[in-house]
Parts: sequence; C-alpha cells; structure tokens
Amino acid sequence: MVAKNSINIYFCYPSKNARTEKEIVQSISSQIGYNTKVGFGGFLNKKYLNDYLHRNLFKGGEKHAEAKQISARDKKQVRDTIANTIRKCAGELTIPGGVFSIFVFSSIGSRYEKNFGGINGFTPYKNTMHIFLLQRFSKRALVETVAHEFTHAIFFNYHTERQTLLDTMIFEGIADNFREDIFAGKPAAWSRALIPHEARAALRALQTKLYVKSFSLYQEIFFGSKKYKRWTGYSLGYHIVKHFRKKYPALTWEKFIRLKPKEIFKLSGFEKK
Repeated sequence: MVAKNSINIYFCYPSKNARTEKEIVQSISSQIGYNTKVGFGGFLNKKYLNDYLHRNLFKGGEKHAEAKQISARDKKQVRDTIANTIRKCAGELTIPGGVFSIFVFSSIGSRYEKNFGGINGFTPYKNTMHIFLLQRFSKRALVETVAHEFTHAIFFNYHTERQTLLDTMIFEGIADNFREDIFAGKPAAWSRALIPHEARAALRALQTKLYVKSFSLYQEIFFGSKKYKRWTGYSLGYHIVKHFRKKYPALTWEKFIRLKPKEIFKLSGFEKK
C-alpha cells in the first residue's frame, strides 16, 4: 500500500503575465525548488532544467498563446488519475525509498502530443516523472503514459550505467510490457512498428551495433531514418521482453526489473526462434 503523502504531484504552469519564451520558462522553473532526493525536478541544477523546459515547450516554434492554464476540474481529474495509476503500479513494483514525484506541465500545441492522446511523458531521474498535457487529453492515454514512465523511474533505481543501444531497447520494452500487463491494454503503435519476424531480421542486422553508445544511432533506430523504419528500437525491445515474459511467466516484475538488459536479451532467445 502506497501512503497518500508519498506521491507528490506538482502542477507547474506559467503565470499569466509571462509573455516571452524566457519569461515562460523562468515562470515555470521558479516553481521547482531543490529537493534532496530529486534535485531540481530530476535535474542537477536550474540551468539543465531550464534548457530542458525550453526544448520541450518550444520545440516546434509554438507560441505562448497556445499554452493554456489548467482548470480546477481538470487538475483534480489529472491528480486523481495519476495518483491511482501510481498506486496500482506500485502494487507490482515497489517504490524504493517510498516517495515518488510527478511534475505536470502544459504542452504547447505539438502534433506529436496530439497523435498520442494529448500526452507526452519523460523520466529524467529515479522516482521522478514529467507529464506534458495539451488542453485536451485522453484519460486513458494519461493512465498508460504514467504507467510507462513509472517503469522507467523504478528501473533507474537499479541501473545507473550509461545505456547502450540494447539497454535502451530493453528499457523501453520493459515499460510497454509492464503497462500492457498491468492495465490490460493493447500494444502501443511504436511497439507494433515491426511484427515478430521483421523484428528478428532487424535484430540480426544490428548485431554489431547492439552494444554501441551513440545518441545519433539511437535517434536513427528509435525515430527512423532512410535506413531504419520509424520506431524500430521500440518494437525490438517490446518483442524481446514479451518473448522473455512468455518463457518465464512466474518471474515477478519486482525481480524482473532488476535483471540486466544484456541478461534479459540472452535469456529471451528471441533472435534464435
């Protein structure tokens, strides 16, 4: 059972007087103080936080006029939905330290979020989650995004090394399988980008790159390029983890998330089927 005061939800919206991009970011950032457990909202210092906020709020050149305040009714719905989702997730994955922090931001008119139920999530640090909301959003999408990001936030308690391409695939595959398992949902669009036999073929082609640590390679394989289909990385991770879970159905999520990605990949036997 998760204690009520162990789930901290912060709504960080810009003030009505903020007009320029700098003012908007500073208005939001000023609401996020230092915390001994998560720093500045999951970042080491305010500069990193501000740079991150600017990238996410204005990545498409959107204007402040598109950023709306959240209504009291929506705030209650979001707060209750997030808290209930975290509690259900914590029934399968214990929160190390017992405290979880969620920061909710306004999302300024991006097609990406519109295509995914008006929600975008990010996990900057262990036991910490960021949720970006459009004014119109799907409650179901909120539940699924929170469950997905929750898994990432717990994962970071047990895995702190810089991630290879394979690590990142498994990292994403765990989150989508957990979300699907706990909330009985359908596979996400990014998990279905490749069907199993396509995923195996892609995996064989990537054998020499699985243990590479390269941001540009990650961008290509997860978000697409001339060489790689969009969401290939997400789909590979999903199928590997799904195959592993079918082989070891008795293994709890609590034990599973502590396994090293390399071990999950090896034991899954997915590429050899």
